[in-house]
Amino acid sequence: MWKQNPNAPPDCGRRLLPATIDKRAQEEPDSAWASLPIDDYDLSKGFEDISIARFANAINRLAWFIDGAVGRSTTFETIAYLGIADIRYHMLQMAVCKTGHKVLFSSHINSKNIHISLMEQTDCNIFFSALGVHVNDILEDRPMKHFVVPELDDLLNEEKVPHWPYTKTYEEAEHDPYVVLHTSGTTGLPVSLLSSLYCFIAKTGFFRLEYVT
Repeated sequence: MWKQNPNAPPDCGRRLLPATIDKRAQEEPDSAWASLPIDDYDLSKGFEDISIARFANAINRLAWFIDGAVGRSTTFETIAYLGIADIRYHMLQMAVCKTGHKVLFSSHINSKNIHISLMEQTDCNIFFSALGVHVNDILEDRPMKHFVVPELDDLLNEEKVPHWPYTKTYEEAEHDPYVVLHTSGTTGLPVSLLSSLYCFIAKTGFFRLEYVT
């Protein structure tokens, strides 16, 4: 049977992701958030740990980049992102929370028409991409503000940038639009799926429970 876990943090299930990352970066800055291969093609060369403080600083750097490119949003405007398979996807999720946007992740295997359909469904007029990702065909058919995000090494530069605080309370932000994904499209054009912060916060609520035999 399940019962309340007495060791669970009191705010478990109510912690907002951007604020939690900032809090951990202050309290345990050197703890590893991720380990990245030094050489993607030769794992024998080992891995590099990315600390939570470095991750938080990269999020702030990306938030300032977004602010400089398109400003802040009070209406959760959509930013579409097509990148390469790296941790910038995680950084962007957090950065858009800070700037008041939401982010659309369209699968790399989608055709141009599907990318555009999802952008139309989400009223997307801002398009970010990573260097080396071909997007000219999309922009030819759907003109949008377009920006190339900084390279991963530039975002992970350990030089401190000004902190971008995330000050919303749980009650204020739990239903804020956060990430737009989409259906598989096996029976037609994919349909956009909007997730709020609550969709991700609620999963951590399970830590409040423990199984007792």
